[in-house]
Amino acid sequence: IVGWRGRGASGGIHYRYKVPGLNKGHWSAVGKVPGSTSSAPAFGAYRDPFGNLAVLAVWTGPADHHIWISQGETHANGTIHWSAATVLPKTVDDTNTSSGPSVLFPNHAYRVVIAWRGPANHVRFTVGVPHRRTFIFSDSRAVPGPHVTAHCKDAPCTGNTPALAEVKAGTIYF
Repeated sequence: IVGWRGRGASGGIHYRYKVPGLNKGHWSAVGKVPGSTSSAPAFGAYRDPFGNLAVLAVWTGPADHHIWISQGETHANGTIHWSAATVLPKTVDDTNTSSGPSVLFPNHAYRVVIAWRGPANHVRFTVGVPHRRTFIFSDSRAVPGPHVTAHCKDAPCTGNTPALAEVKAGTIYF
């Protein structure tokens, strides 16, 4: 799946996907996730608690600059049914960001990690556990470690969207 922000300061969230055996191996028609964003969206694929293949879309809201999500359940005919767009719960602190978030479903655990540039430019993240057609999220935390510039204090900082990668089972890099 590949996604992008539509034109304008507050663009819609568009996507296309390619799956062997669907559309003769060609890209799907352009679809739209419910919501709009001022930055790049991110997508992650997983199997939901009902056993269905699913997709999670995450993005930054254009007006409130908080992180929004929508869960898409995939169907055998190639369609994706998206849940209503919701902001991360208030129990997740410091979700204010002007950059797009990143998302990772690690191979070692049935979880999702969402990372973003938080207040004071610190790299922040939350961990979510799939629950029905949504997730139960932990409070956010700053990625631990030394600061890397003179202007960044107490933890690593970033000027944009942090990347996520799982290098080996249980080892996640930001």
